[in-house]
Amino acid sequence: MYCGVWQQAPTLKPKTWADYSADRYTHRIIGVVSKDGKSLAALANGTAKLSSQAWNDCLHNNPECAPDDAPMPDRRWQQKVYVMKNDSTLLLKRAEKDFPEVQGDS
Repeated sequence: MYCGVWQQAPTLKPKTWADYSADRYTHRIIGVVSKDGKSLAALANGTAKLSSQAWNDCLHNNPECAPDDAPMPDRRWQQKVYVMKNDSTLLLKRAEKDFPEVQGDS
């Protein structure tokens, strides 16, 4: 499991299935590249508090309902899936356009 560079890793309970990586992300995006290197699949949102990649291409970036202070009927859960050519610069541009807060709370 992974946290943003702006966060501290939560304390885990005993016998938790996975630990937090020392690696930290700078954007709320997680993805995989195809074996031939030509394509990628990624998830992005503006509210994830953690991401995980447990087995190969199993991806989770766990968006939150937002805004936090809104009544429940007014909260929204948003996430976007990108399937595209392997171009991380283009992916980042698209994700930042769709979710301006994708960069996190640095």
